[in-house]
Amino acid sequence: MPAAALMLALSSALMHATWNYLVKTARDRLVTAWALVVAGAAAFSPVVVAAGGVDRSAWGHIVASGVIHTIYALTLTRAYERGDLSIAYPVARGLAPMLVALGALVFLSEQLGAVAVAGLAVVSVALLFVAYEPGALRSSGWAVATGFVIAAYTVVDASGVRAADHALAYTTAVFIANAVMLTPLVIVLRSPGEIGNAIAAERLRTVLAGLLSLGAYALVLGAALLAPIGLVAAVRETSIVFGALAGAVLLREGMGMRRVSGSAAIVVGVVLLGVS
Repeated sequence: MPAAALMLALSSALMHATWNYLVKTARDRLVTAWALVVAGAAAFSPVVVAAGGVDRSAWGHIVASGVIHTIYALTLTRAYERGDLSIAYPVARGLAPMLVALGALVFLSEQLGAVAVAGLAVVSVALLFVAYEPGALRSSGWAVATGFVIAAYTVVDASGVRAADHALAYTTAVFIANAVMLTPLVIVLRSPGEIGNAIAAERLRTVLAGLLSLGAYALVLGAALLAPIGLVAAVRETSIVFGALAGAVLLREGMGMRRVSGSAAIVVGVVLLGVS
């Protein structure tokens, strides 16, 4: 895996964990998730104009990704309503790498070597190991659903960004599509007063989360231009280390030896991916 792709994916991981922490700790998680998409789309929309738009060959991917990301916003916020950050986040992110690798193999014809497969397996198993507690997985159905959704949009966008050949413009177009599709659902599920109060109370959180979310995804799609998406997705999932630390230090959810040893195993998996 090229060093540039590895650094882009790791930077994306840190940014991703940060915006998820902001959503988890928001007063109204659904409104915050919607508002951050709108904020990110608005802030970066000039990029699409400056790039002369997105190539038509990527339009189908953008629409499909917008639909999948709308589902993602719903499953993710429900997962955070039902469980701790240090449980829901690892389960959702831990399921995705193996599913992404399988999807990339089937739909994108990407082949992985033995070392890469070993690294991918270590990262995936370690992420789930970090998250596991007796009874925790049984109560994490929404987090499991989120993992499948993550895998779906990752494969779609890996193909789409290669068609567009412009990571930031493509990512912004996806956010715009997501904002258009998610807005009617939020209006149905929340009253105007609830939406207004949530945004007014947390303007800075919303804008910061939006910038981090779009930026993180643009970085990971940029990495996908340089390396197989299965490897990029697995490295990005090291965000669970940051998420586990945020849960332990900021939310005081606890981080026992199981999660410490699991985090160490994640590092081993990343090294295997980096040298593959």
